[in-house]
Amino acid sequence: MRANRGISRREVLFRRALWRAGVRGYRVQTRLPGRPDITFPALRLVVFVNGCFWHRCPVCQPRLPAANAEFWSAKFRENRRRDEEARANLQAAGWDVVTVWEHEIRPDPSQRALELATMIRSRRLTHSAGTDA
Repeated sequence: MRANRGISRREVLFRRALWRAGVRGYRVQTRLPGRPDITFPALRLVVFVNGCFWHRCPVCQPRLPAANAEFWSAKFRENRRRDEEARANLQAAGWDVVTVWEHEIRPDPSQRALELATMIRSRRLTHSAGTDA
């Protein structure tokens, strides 16, 4: 049951916040494992913007729906397994993986976007310093 694979509102808002923070050079359509939400190909960096409910945020620890608990438990277990598998496959292929949780960008994504922008700028400096030699 993988019906919802569109671009979510939280992803759009986070990308806008990245843009306002001066971050460029990312892609949103990739064929990498797990289909990351944002990809920085030159830096081998991917970002997943995960909803706390669907991906079972370890901070929020959302409750299971009371109705049909067995179904939901299996559904969320499979979601976590798929997330872990995608992360492992990406890391094995040399990609770094960042997860941005919904609660980190709600109601205002700008702080988390600035944190990611700082990390990206640092990586770009390191990356360009390594290629000039």
